[in-house]
Amino acid sequence: SKKKMLCVVRQALVTRRRSCLNLQRVCALSSLVDMEIESPKFDDFPLFKAEPRPEELLGSRKSRKMRIDGRIPSVLYGVGADGERDRRLLSIATKDLARELRVKQVTIENTLYRLHIAGDPINQTSLVLPRQIQVRAGHGNVVSCNFLRFSPGSIVGFPIRFIQSELNTYLKSTGYVFRVQSYVKCKCNTYNLPRFIDVSVAQGQKNHVFRLEDLQIPPGLSLIKPKGPGVVAVIQGGN
Repeated sequence: SKKKMLCVVRQALVTRRRSCLNLQRVCALSSLVDMEIESPKFDDFPLFKAEPRPEELLGSRKSRKMRIDGRIPSVLYGVGADGERDRRLLSIATKDLARELRVKQVTIENTLYRLHIAGDPINQTSLVLPRQIQVRAGHGNVVSCNFLRFSPGSIVGFPIRFIQSELNTYLKSTGYVFRVQSYVKCKCNTYNLPRFIDVSVAQGQKNHVFRLEDLQIPPGLSLIKPKGPGVVAVIQGGN
């Protein structure tokens, strides 16, 4: 009958989806072996504690009440190192995220965290990167923050830091560094993520151009080169 045929089709789709998820888990785990990446020690990473957020608490009115109670709505998404990819609705303590923002500032989105989900017997702790942090204009209050599961091969943006300016005589007199790019993206085959990607400005006079090739890329990271000339900064100033 038609009803029996629909049941067979649904079962086939469920079986196919499970097979695809198992294959993704195997590929993700095998990539760790192929790249000889040392498994991370979870205790080395700072911790965020999260709680599951039921669907009844969805909506702007419920989220507003949640913020009044000292918690921030959040979503966990992406594919982890174990192939886990379920989208989870969560909440985290406002004070925890505010503390990390004060300490990490622009580097918070390239800092690995342990995300512990209370009462989750299957996937209690994941390695994640904070994403889509929204701050209320004029007040500085955090409105929401999501978390992206991290796995080797993930592409992460890093802020560029200009170092050794004190060694450049022109910069010490009338020159300054004009930024063209503030961030660069790298493919990460390591769990040891740097806070910044550095470029030395110890050398160079007026109109000197710093390019992507001048960036000091740490081991385990591969630069994702954008389209264009690849200019990072230019030294400008008076004569």
